Amino acid sequence: MIEPEELERGLERLGQRISPQDDARERLDRRFERRRVTRKAGTVALSLLVALVGVSAASVAFIGWHRGSGASQVSTWVPPEVPTLWPEDWTDIAAASNEAAAQRLADAGYRATTWRTDPIRVARRFTALELAWGGGGGIHVTRPIPARGRSREVIVAVSCGHRCLGGRSTILLTQPQRPGPGGIWSVMAVADPHVALSVDGTEAGVGDAVAATAGVSRARVALSMGQGFAGKGGYVSTDGCTTIESSSPPFGPPGGRWETTVPPPGAATETPWPGGCGTMHSAYLFGYVKSGEGGAGTGTLFDPMNGILYHFSAIPLLVAAPHPSQPPPVAADRSPVGDIRWWVGATAVLLLLIAWASLRLKRRSD
Repeated sequence: MIEPEELERGLERLGQRISPQDDARERLDRRFERRRVTRKAGTVALSLLVALVGVSAASVAFIGWHRGSGASQVSTWVPPEVPTLWPEDWTDIAAASNEAAAQRLADAGYRATTWRTDPIRVARRFTALELAWGGGGGIHVTRPIPARGRSREVIVAVSCGHRCLGGRSTILLTQPQRPGPGGIWSVMAVADPHVALSVDGTEAGVGDAVAATAGVSRARVALSMGQGFAGKGGYVSTDGCTTIESSSPPFGPPGGRWETTVPPPGAATETPWPGGCGTMHSAYLFGYVKSGEGGAGTGTLFDPMNGILYHFSAIPLLVAAPHPSQPPPVAADRSPVGDIRWWVGATAVLLLLIAWASLRLKRRSD
């Protein structure tokens, strides 16, 4: 039989071996609190991540789309200061650099370029090479007369014997690089009595570039011709990366009229020239009468593949974008890139809404 004292001492030793345990409810409360804090931190982190992804996607979709859609209107590209028709055509984006190179060669005495320092020789070469005048009587060029009292522009009258029975063509020449002796000359405009050009109802002769507004101004080419002839009118322009060429239907005797709205360049998908598309466009309005044997020709500026241009007129146009209060209609962007950007933007907005809703629900549950 165990004595009471021994039993008491045994129980004391057993109690010393067993450490007191925490209350079970207290342990559950602490565990729940830890889970709640973990869930809250995870929710906030997830919401912030979703919001960050949404903002980034929205920036790419909307800001990138805005920049892309405005690329054809914002640019440092501008047309050359002096419009020229030949040898450099100011609708060519390399016209200014080519003129500068020609001036340097002329200054250096390069024999293949010195002819450009004489306006009469330039007029002769132009009519011989581009209009194919020269046979049967030759080319006759009058003495240059200063145009409008300016030192850098002169007017000459050119006739070509039996090839120009209706009268003389007037050629305006200009010095695109520098005025005075030694400056190169270029053909700026040509006026022939058989080919009348007008813009917005005003007849355009040889002079400065005619101002026009894309999508608003109307240009007209009126041709008159006799039996056995045909003709065409045309328009060409560039804004530095997009080129537009258009021409009238062929006309026969006694002639006809072609009227067109000055077109704005289309949206370019690529920019092959530094600076992109400019808001100003360099352009030419022209018309010609030629032998009916070759039809009305191709409708290009000089129609070099279809024989002699008996009568030819051309004037430079400086075309500006329409006024902001009257923008031309723009077709909706239905390209694959536009569709992808739209969906990215919509997804970004949805992610932002999910993040906002998650935070609101979490606050209410707390």
